[in-house]
Amino acid sequence: MSKAFRAKAKAKRDIRGDHVLQYSMLRDNVVELQSTNLNTTIKIAVERNNDPSLPTRVFQRIYVWMVGQAYKDLLWRATSATNVTDFEKCRAKSDLFLNNICEVFNGKIVGGRDKPVITLLEYIREYCMKRIVNVQGVIDKCIGLLTPTATRIMESIKKEAHLMKVQWNGANKYQVSGSLGDQCVVDVVSMTCSCWKWE
Repeated sequence: MSKAFRAKAKAKRDIRGDHVLQYSMLRDNVVELQSTNLNTTIKIAVERNNDPSLPTRVFQRIYVWMVGQAYKDLLWRATSATNVTDFEKCRAKSDLFLNNICEVFNGKIVGGRDKPVITLLEYIREYCMKRIVNVQGVIDKCIGLLTPTATRIMESIKKEAHLMKVQWNGANKYQVSGSLGDQCVVDVVSMTCSCWKWE
């Protein structure tokens, strides 16, 4: 019976990779990732081990931060805000955006969580590559300037917009009033709106 367990363990190591071996290769993998993705920040968190018979450090987690342009723009807007209200607005949006990205990402890597670290990183890399190719495929099939989902959203916004009443203030601002008595001020120069929906 123990022979069967050893054979199963060996087969798992051959298929998934050896945990200990993969942790020893982790730094090489990080160097390779940073050399191919220049704007990527990677940090490895380790815990010191007090037991002299064990390795000096125990792996805890790895942080890989590949910042997208939309998130970068939100962060720059927050840092260049000149008042607390603008800063809080940008920060709230960036926190929500980051949380949504993390939730979706965590849901997609469930299938790789039980794998050794380098196999997991490879699983994530392959998922990201497939996702990019799929999104590019959708974009390539688009007839207009927008993707089908963005076009549907824009059409629903247009339907709402035709019910609005717009008054110019004589300078660079407009008062926009809705059918329910709601109103906001749109500044076309600074591209801001008091409703905060469009920023």
